[in-house]
Amino acid sequence: MASVSFVGLNPVQRQSLVISLTAFFTALLLIALVSVLILITYRGTAYFWPEPIYQITVSSDEETRSVLANMYEDASSDELVLKYADAQNPYGSQMRVQRTELSEVVLALNSAEIKLQDGRRILAIPQHIITPEHPLLALDKFDDVAQEVAVITDQIETINTQQLAPIHEALSQFDKRDVDDDALKREKS
Repeated sequence: MASVSFVGLNPVQRQSLVISLTAFFTALLLIALVSVLILITYRGTAYFWPEPIYQITVSSDEETRSVLANMYEDASSDELVLKYADAQNPYGSQMRVQRTELSEVVLALNSAEIKLQDGRRILAIPQHIITPEHPLLALDKFDDVAQEVAVITDQIETINTQQLAPIHEALSQFDKRDVDDDALKREKS
């Protein structure tokens, strides 16, 4: 460790300098910690409290269109920003509309938002359930599908604990056969 000499400082001044530097770096670390916690809170709230999705009908001079959208108000004007998805823009887009152009705004309770890994979003209302056995099931069969999944999950757990666990135990005993307790571990090749 390198020796630092503080020429012209008596022991009390050196101790005061060390305490001050320690306090400075502690404060700096606390600021960094609080900043990281604020960032996590800010970025994480979208997962716990997602923006509501509305079924919005927009009427303009030339056309009327219905879209699923998140609605953001611009406090400084009478405009709304809609982040929407429809048949022409399945991965989403956005538009500015006047409040007077909105014909209908309904909270889309059965809607879903899917965020893709590349950042694109899909807003949709589920129409069917797809399983390996049945290509299209009505949504009212969801409880039946969930119950089937629970039964299959229980069967997998039973196989793991009752049938595979004894096999794994026997293999581990076989692997330890004729090996001294103080022997070095084998290297993986």
